[in-house]
Amino acid sequence: MASVLLGGGAAQAQLQDITLTNSTPGIDQGTFSIASGALFSVGQLSSSGSQAYNYVASYFTAGASRSYYFGQTSAPTDTVMFLVTGTFNPLSPGTNAQDLNDDTSAAAHLSNAGATVVSCGSPNYCPQISYTLTNGQRVTLVVTTFSAGDPLGLPVTFYADGAGTFSASAPPSGPDAANTQTMVYLNAFDVNAALTHRTMVVAESLNYDCAIFDANNICVSWAGRYGRSGNGINDGAGVLTVAHRFLPEFYVGAFVDQSAAMDYGTSISSTGMDPTFGGFLVWQENPDQSGFRVRLSAARHNGNVRITREASLSNTEAGTGKTGLHSWGYGADIAYGFNVDEGVLLSPYAGIRRSSARRQGYTEETSDDVGNPLSYRHMDRELTTATSGLRGTMRIDHGIRLMASAGMEYDVKTSQDALAGTSSITDLESFSLSSPSRKANRTRGAGSVGAQIPIASNSAFVVNTSLRQQAYTSDLSLAVMASVVVGF
Repeated sequence: MASVLLGGGAAQAQLQDITLTNSTPGIDQGTFSIASGALFSVGQLSSSGSQAYNYVASYFTAGASRSYYFGQTSAPTDTVMFLVTGTFNPLSPGTNAQDLNDDTSAAAHLSNAGATVVSCGSPNYCPQISYTLTNGQRVTLVVTTFSAGDPLGLPVTFYADGAGTFSASAPPSGPDAANTQTMVYLNAFDVNAALTHRTMVVAESLNYDCAIFDANNICVSWAGRYGRSGNGINDGAGVLTVAHRFLPEFYVGAFVDQSAAMDYGTSISSTGMDPTFGGFLVWQENPDQSGFRVRLSAARHNGNVRITREASLSNTEAGTGKTGLHSWGYGADIAYGFNVDEGVLLSPYAGIRRSSARRQGYTEETSDDVGNPLSYRHMDRELTTATSGLRGTMRIDHGIRLMASAGMEYDVKTSQDALAGTSSITDLESFSLSSPSRKANRTRGAGSVGAQIPIASNSAFVVNTSLRQQAYTSDLSLAVMASVVVGF
């Protein structure tokens, strides 16, 4: 095989060529049969019959998306050439056959492709075909004779007038390894976006609270939540929180966060409405939250998603499968509140939070369109984060309390798995691709503002908005929560 520059009508055309001889290893040659004894149109290749033709084939993979000229510059006899998309099957010669040519003049070879013909029995008997390919697409160029039973002979030379690669033998069957790996890498962006969102939801849920108690020491909160983690991912949920004050200084609570079905990017969608569960335990020195306050909390989400691998590159498959998307976290913080003015309470705080998100391992489903499903190892993201900052409340007219916080977060430890797995695709038996996420942003800011508006002596309407930088994206996450809190 060679790449040469030839002049002519297509000045300085870059020709890729291959010459097949009796000593060429792996050469694809043999016979096929059709009904007609003379071959002059592509439609004849689909007719069943006993007229046998000798053939030799070469395989070309396009190196660009463009219109190509394919042809021959030499053969020991008058040849006919036809083009097949994919791999030629001599048992079904008409399958995917696109075009056929018997004779093209030497002048046309030169003007169209810049190719100088030697002879195919005569300089004007060498065939030429024009066909448009996309980058990476494979075709088979098959040469045979005009009449059934005629000897073909070697050597024969094929050419293409643009970037690409010739081979003498059929390429491995199945999807293209390089293009498949590219599609897996692109799919990893959505996987990482999903892990980011689940980490955000868990971090926010560790702050759920219910702290208005009445004679029975019970608090119930009904809330609506909206969350946005960047990457175009948004979700909404209803949250029910119940707490019990079992000692003057202690109360314990639990919550369920029921989110709606949602998409994580273009390739991942949830397959059900899967809730997040959690709980908290609070000790506070004084009912007005002055003095010391210690809080422990934990949350867990077990979700299920369907992931579809795109197939926008040539010779790839749109593999799809169901798997789990789980997240969990726990944290502790300590604060000390002190009154700096009438109705104003400031509380410096420090804490530690552990959060984790996992896309479970899975194997794509086999179907008519997916013959080589990929298997994926589980993919984890884990963060251990130290937190510190300042919370404040201010009581204004009509018993309304304004709330705000500002703080910093620092990841003491981070880990992010590669996207790894196995397949039956030749040259892609296993893969391990580094995460496409940006470098971990270990030091980040977080803040919130909100208000508590009394409804009655034992109830209030509470709204809170928080912004938080994420570990593996430059986007800010946003969480908005509005709730009605009633003490019993």
